[in-house]
Amino acid sequence: MPQQNPDTNIIALDIGDATIGVARGNIVARIPEPLQPFANNAKFVDNLNQLLKDQNTKTVVIGIPRNMSGEETGQSSKIRDFVQELKQKTGDVKYVFVDESLSSNRADEYLKNNKINASQDSVAACYILQEYFTINH
Repeated sequence: MPQQNPDTNIIALDIGDATIGVARGNIVARIPEPLQPFANNAKFVDNLNQLLKDQNTKTVVIGIPRNMSGEETGQSSKIRDFVQELKQKTGDVKYVFVDESLSSNRADEYLKNNKINASQDSVAACYILQEYFTINH
């Protein structure tokens, strides 16, 4: 089976201080799927680079938190700084920021009401990817 074009495959990240939720999707199918989360540690960049290679993708969607007034938070600045460092270590990858407001709450509610074996962080990454699909395609 031929590999898909890297312009159609997308990875989404829900960046937390300890854990980074991961989801994948394709702009054709537009169905996010949670993957195993990564620890936010020294191995993260290697893990992300391997995932990008394995999934044949060059696009990463990052959730940016906002407060109830719609303004970015202190955590938003930390995430933007984190992504600036990633850009230097991941090569030719396009990073796109989308609003992740309440994605963790939505993930908690989803996991409470559905019997699936997935991490809250990666389900939140699915909501981030769904937001990207909604506003970009």
